[in-house]
Amino acid sequence: MNFIIMGDPVAKGRPRLGRFGTYTPTKTREAEDRIKSEIQFSADKVKSKIYLEAAVSLEINFYVKIPKTKKRGYPVSRPDVDNYSKLIMDACNGILWNDDSQVITLIARKHYHENPHTEISVNYIGVDIVTRVKNGD
Repeated sequence: MNFIIMGDPVAKGRPRLGRFGTYTPTKTREAEDRIKSEIQFSADKVKSKIYLEAAVSLEINFYVKIPKTKKRGYPVSRPDVDNYSKLIMDACNGILWNDDSQVITLIARKHYHENPHTEISVNYIGVDIVTRVKNGD
């Protein structure tokens, strides 16, 4: 199952401490909500309990804006690719899997591109071909 999320990838922000406890930064919450709605729109066939409970192999390619300056010959910039991945994995909880602990393989890459977007590829491990046919895949 493949998805493309257009727009700048957003990294998962660390929880902040406020006067009334911890909270998730607004930018993180808004990005998660946008990703959830886009994936939900495309992933309605993942309603099967078999899929939601299966182990998952996940590949994510983040295409970010090309930085203006290049250090060390190849552009290296923040945020880290693992923080981009955390946001995607959290946004997919309850839609593509019950919990991101089901992701047993993760391949994440950060590319520099003129048109920022994110490409997500999800493969369910241990779901046999017969089950897939019954569920309409």
